[in-house]
Order: sequence, then structure tokens, then C-alpha cells
Amino acid sequence: MPRTMRAVRKVEPQPGLRIEEVPVPQPGEDEVLVQVEAASVCGTDLHIHHWDEWSQQRILPPLTLGHELAGTVVAVGKNVCHV
Repeated sequence: MPRTMRAVRKVEPQPGLRIEEVPVPQPGEDEVLVQVEAASVCGTDLHIHHWDEWSQQRILPPLTLGHELAGTVVAVGKNVCHV
């Protein structure tokens, strides 16, 4: 498995996002690790990108974006019973 991955990140409290190389996370006891095969941008991501009033009141950079995805489970935590 690769040691790093690309991630879309909000690094600073200003407009814009960055694509950065970051370490592949290890899943926690109740988590799974998904190798992402497809991802999309949602409305929340756009607010964060534009750094509008909504995001300024809710987001504390640095933050890795991404919850709209599809992929393959490649690792599971010790408490995971099914996916």
C-alpha cells in the first residue's frame, strides 16, 4: 500500500484550496480505510473554497476535505464487524 496520498486541503483561513501529498491514515478501531476511486465536490466544499461567511464561522483550518467518494475498503479497525 502506498505511504502517501493526494488530498484536497484548506490550509489557511482565506479563499482557495490546495492539493497536497499527505500520509495515508491508519484506520481507528471502529473505522475503515477506503482507497478512493472517484470523488466529487459538494456545496459545503464550495463554501470552504470561497471562504465565505458560512465557512468562516464553522471551519478551523487546516482541514482535509472529502466525504463524497466511492472506493474499495483496503483496511479495517479491530472492532469493525461488517462494511
